[in-house]
Amino acid sequence: MEGEDPIFSTLNLLARMDERLGFAVREALHASASFAPPRALGLEIFLCALYRGYPNEILQYVGDAGAFERLEEAFWPARVSRVPEWIGRGAVAEDLSPDTNVGWHIQVESDLARILENASRISVALRRTSTSIPDLVESIAIEEAIYKSLKQKWGIAIRRDH
Repeated sequence: MEGEDPIFSTLNLLARMDERLGFAVREALHASASFAPPRALGLEIFLCALYRGYPNEILQYVGDAGAFERLEEAFWPARVSRVPEWIGRGAVAEDLSPDTNVGWHIQVESDLARILENASRISVALRRTSTSIPDLVESIAIEEAIYKSLKQKWGIAIRRDH
């Protein structure tokens, strides 16, 4: 992926994600954009979104629901809007026609980008057709600094024996 156009690289990365990871990206983007001003999309809010959508799958690798509750308290907005508050006060998704293009820029933190890219590489190396939760978990487990940070700050200890 070195020397590749960053937009192409990002689109390729997103296209390789399975339904669960794609869901988590969408939900995390909406959550990040729900803050005024929007927050950068980081690993913590992404993990919140993934846990909110697929708690049983995540708890297979972590086992501590309390750790994710603490993470949600710290990172998840009280209300997640499909249309960010700052786009137009009072606007709701139902008010927009299908021809309406609403967009916003959300910065992706480097740790999340690296974890997702490495998860994609793991899935390719294992000849899988898409990147999935086990690939993501393995990517986190091999990133020592991120692994330690999640464990120390939030009590999220990825089981490496899974």
